Amino acid sequence: MEMESILKSSSGYISSNANVDDLLDFSGIPEWVRPDAAVAVAESQAESKRPVPLGVLAGVVLPSAFLVTVLLWGSMLSYVFITTQVAHCDHKGFSKVSTWTVLSFAPVLAVAVLSDFLCFRQVVIPKYQILRRFSFIGFPMNFYPWLVLTSLRSALRFYQFYSVGSFFGLVLKTESCDAGPKLADAWKQTMQQSSLALLPYSSYWLPNLSNLSSMIYLGLGLVFVQLIFAVVNSVPREPCQVNYEMCILKDRKHTTEYKLLTGTKQNHGAALMSLAEANGMCLVACEDLSYALRKAEIAFENAQNNDDDGQANGFLKQVLIHPMSQVKAGFQKIFLAGALWNGLLLNLQVTVFAFRHSQEKLNEQTLSALVVTLLTLVPIIADGIRATWYTLKWYRKLSDVLASLRADPISDEQQELNKYLAWWSALLLA
Repeated sequence: MEMESILKSSSGYISSNANVDDLLDFSGIPEWVRPDAAVAVAESQAESKRPVPLGVLAGVVLPSAFLVTVLLWGSMLSYVFITTQVAHCDHKGFSKVSTWTVLSFAPVLAVAVLSDFLCFRQVVIPKYQILRRFSFIGFPMNFYPWLVLTSLRSALRFYQFYSVGSFFGLVLKTESCDAGPKLADAWKQTMQQSSLALLPYSSYWLPNLSNLSSMIYLGLGLVFVQLIFAVVNSVPREPCQVNYEMCILKDRKHTTEYKLLTGTKQNHGAALMSLAEANGMCLVACEDLSYALRKAEIAFENAQNNDDDGQANGFLKQVLIHPMSQVKAGFQKIFLAGALWNGLLLNLQVTVFAFRHSQEKLNEQTLSALVVTLLTLVPIIADGIRATWYTLKWYRKLSDVLASLRADPISDEQQELNKYLAWWSALLLA
């Protein structure tokens, strides 16, 4: 397949050769939402007919995102301890906590929702320049209905930090109540009758998972794997060399791309998206898949203006960085947020709910925790499936390009594509 025909097969929301008026048309964003400094940067970039890179504007809100990360994940861990201390055993031998306890999470929830919106204001212009729309679960809509629905989704994700912490605390407290031994025995039977017992060497490690206390602490540890992944993909190796500020001074060099703790390169935009996924900041992470893939299409279309050597030597890395970010984000959603967090949590909650329901009438606290997990898990799975499908299409497209260029199998371009395939395979397995 010829290079030109492959490139011309792309389509998107805004043309790769958009004019200044197109780039500065923010009619879909209310004026009070657009920061003046961000608009000024957009006007400066529009002179060269380029949209604003996300990394140019994201740096100024990254410190806030880091603080929200500490606040949310720290509060979840705190509520495990708080719940075990304030919960009491009822007359049926189960642990319960006052309904008023949830109100103590209200300040944390308010700060997280406000921070999500403030961070969103900083990145809304780069995304809108590329996508020209707002959509909720795939349905385009006007700004205000979209803002309300997406904010509610964020609030639900934030509330889950309280829900998870209090659930783990209630289960640990129940072990010291009269129903504790029965619940532990019910969990042990569940694990022994599960498909895990069919796995090799299960006799060595299954007894540990059959212990309810061990499973609670293991589950809590696995939940924090997502936090570790986000931190590794957002914290620079040399923080003092990085500029966390608005890139508006033309006579000053701004460092917005840097090496992470792992040695791989990252920019402010990708770092912010990684933290947003871990924290459930849905306003910030909105349409990130569509945004990244459209950026890849624009880079793909711009390759038409390069000579053959330029195409062979550099275009793939410029294109691949965008779908690669979504492969990693998909892995974070499906495996870390979906399987390790919500999947494991859902198994524990269903077991506890079924056992408590067999011993007493419907328990509102256990049911609410189960419903919150289900409501957050379904969109995560849907987003992960979309990411898996669309990033596969990019692998096929770029493979065809390299084949048409007869690239060396050991070239840098081919190695980058092989790395992309390895990450995508991990995403598929997840």
